[in-house]
Amino acid sequence: MTGPSVVLPELSEAGRSRLRELADAAGIRRIHMLGWRDLEDPEAGGSEVHASTVAALWAAAGLEVTMRSSAGVGLSSVGFRDGYRVIRRGSRYGVFPRAVAAEVTGRHGPADALVEIWNGVPFLSPLWWRGPRMVWLHHVHGPMWNMALGPLGTMGRIFEERVAPRWYRKVPVVTLSRSSETELVHQLGIPPRRLGVVEPGIDPRFRPGGA
Repeated sequence: MTGPSVVLPELSEAGRSRLRELADAAGIRRIHMLGWRDLEDPEAGGSEVHASTVAALWAAAGLEVTMRSSAGVGLSSVGFRDGYRVIRRGSRYGVFPRAVAAEVTGRHGPADALVEIWNGVPFLSPLWWRGPRMVWLHHVHGPMWNMALGPLGTMGRIFEERVAPRWYRKVPVVTLSRSSETELVHQLGIPPRRLGVVEPGIDPRFRPGGA
């Protein structure tokens, strides 16, 4: 194991069996996940915690999971955490073409399904992946683009809201709340029939206490 782990909810044997049954029925044993950052990145946030938790739960159910993200200072390029493989290569923005090239050429190994985590800049998986897939899109970044990049943020916002969504209107998209679902429908034009809301729940560390 390398770096921090996530605090996993208890997964019973019945829960693991149910996950395996669902995966077997879909013909899925190996899953590749593409994300901008890894949990060990100093700038990791809720998206990385969410992805790492799901990856660890899938691994606990016996699935082979590979998480691909950008490189980080002082972080190994390949490691293992909570039962799944982590590959960190490419700069903050170089990770997008490099990850796509690695998947297309099979350098990450075979995969039965792909999870793309769209965090502002997408990996454009509908253009190059033909197997089972889903996209995790937690929210629209909107004014955050200009806060982070100044005047150049307008280009990022146009790409996120007007250009990229054209390729995602036939892809299953998962978001975390009804409010985010509304954003994706009205701001990105994602068809409601393609959207699923899967609430992440509450971390086990947060428990009621006191009177």
